[in-house]
Amino acid sequence: MTDPANWLLDWFRQKGPVPGGTVEEQLRVNYFEAKLIDSLTVINLILEIEKRFGIQFSPEDFQDRRFATIGGLSELITELSLISKSGSSPKSVIHDKED
Repeated sequence: MTDPANWLLDWFRQKGPVPGGTVEEQLRVNYFEAKLIDSLTVINLILEIEKRFGIQFSPEDFQDRRFATIGGLSELITELSLISKSGSSPKSVIHDKED
């Protein structure tokens, strides 16, 4: 499990129990549908993520389907971290990843 995934699971667990019997199930939880987070708390989460991982979300990131699950959000954080560290555009990092 990646550092963002561990960090996110810890963050959500501090707010209350995360549904799922295994870590894999917890990573697939849609935290909005499970009511683990409300609109004010999501703003705090975003700010904490950006500070902790040195990234910045774009409006497009919030529309990404992965944003709604703990595992998907972890993937986005990892991708944005790679972009931030490489100084590349998002498309070039994703393209390099596929090669």
